[in-house]
Amino acid sequence: IMRTVCLLGASGSIGGQSIEIMHKYRDNFRLLSFSVGKRTRCIRSILLKFPEVENVYVSKNAKKKYYQEKYPNVHFYSEKDTDLSGFINKSNVEMVINALVGRVGLKPTITALENNKIVALANKESLVMGGEVVNSLLSQGKGKLVPIDSEHVGLAKCLNIDKENAKTFFITASGGSLRDFPKEKIKEATIQDVLNHPNWVMGKKITVDSATMMNKVFEIIEAYYLFGIKGDNFKVFINRTSQIHAGIIYEDGYRIDYCKPDMRVPIKWALFEGNIDYKTVFVKSLDVLNEQLLDLDFEKYPLLKYAGNTLKNVGTYGAALNACNEIAVNSFLKGDIKYYQIAEVIDNCMNSFKNKKNPSLEDIFKADKKMVKKAKLECLRLGGKR
Repeated sequence: IMRTVCLLGASGSIGGQSIEIMHKYRDNFRLLSFSVGKRTRCIRSILLKFPEVENVYVSKNAKKKYYQEKYPNVHFYSEKDTDLSGFINKSNVEMVINALVGRVGLKPTITALENNKIVALANKESLVMGGEVVNSLLSQGKGKLVPIDSEHVGLAKCLNIDKENAKTFFITASGGSLRDFPKEKIKEATIQDVLNHPNWVMGKKITVDSATMMNKVFEIIEAYYLFGIKGDNFKVFINRTSQIHAGIIYEDGYRIDYCKPDMRVPIKWALFEGNIDYKTVFVKSLDVLNEQLLDLDFEKYPLLKYAGNTLKNVGTYGAALNACNEIAVNSFLKGDIKYYQIAEVIDNCMNSFKNKKNPSLEDIFKADKKMVKKAKLECLRLGGKR
């Protein structure tokens, strides 16, 4: 395998670890393009590691001018020249790694698939918002989608071994930074409390989503679009060590993806499109795992209900849910609302949402825009009541 690659979100956590994997396996990957957000300092080190890079996207035009003068042999683009979809079109590559965070990741995923590229996907919002459109393209034979999330990689590994006899599927959650907080104290949780994840080092937004369990909601929605797994056949367990990522329950036992909490493992699997050696564990009884899989407390994680709600309302519902979550999390991180009010914002916004089935991309972005506006007003209202 030798792939030419465009990496979107090179300065983030998944982006940085993707750089490590590609550099370690230089014979298999040629990085020709990458994008960075505000943290442009990584550009120098990436260009040193991958002198073959042809195109770099920076969001700010002033930064573009600075780097263009510094590296005249590389083409630099900014939002004044094109958006990320246009940047993909300018990048003559076989694989796009989408490590972007938030709604900004959807359009590039669509563009990459339309251009028959392999998409290694870490951007949850692409499927939460646009799963219908993405699957429509895939069903037309456009491109290929490979998940990067450890849970979906775990499910894919288990499915590759035995798909026919699967009864129930499961993924795990660490429980997030507040898993040991007494329920009555959650109202007092600070930003520092929420960002102090016990197992993973991740970006701020995903760390908050891990605490509220919205991360798992999104992963259940993703599993539906990736593997066709419906909510009725799906379970979520707490695994405090984050060493069990996912598994399948059969009549005669459990097949489990079991490995250390290191995102380099699933990233490597995704970049090699599953064509590497890997192990899963088959056990007759979960007792062997020393009670590592624990049931969830739905009272502590009230947002979990939105997994079932979204799968019952396939259409623009996922886009609306993502929008109000994104705004609420950002408001919390800015100190405008309290942690517990994230759920209030989402409930108040989603209670009156009218879903549209079989949406176009335009319908999805309309629902997103409308909910962003509503959620901002809700955050202002609740923020004033603190």
